[in-house]
Amino acid sequence: MKFNKDTYLKEVGGLFLIVGVLHLWRAISGWPMFISTWAVPVWASYVVGIFILIMSWKAFHFSKNK
Repeated sequence: MKFNKDTYLKEVGGLFLIVGVLHLWRAISGWPMFISTWAVPVWASYVVGIFILIMSWKAFHFSKNK
């Protein structure tokens, strides 16, 4: 299967959208998250979630521009 640029950007944008929403959901819900023994602060999920959602928006935006 051969992918062109638009298909790639749409799939990456969709993946980023899912990950960004999950990060914000984790932050709003206050779920704990650990990497080994380190507790990841909730504010980090807000920052990462917003950043990834911006990346998703840009991927969808670039897929529409020709």
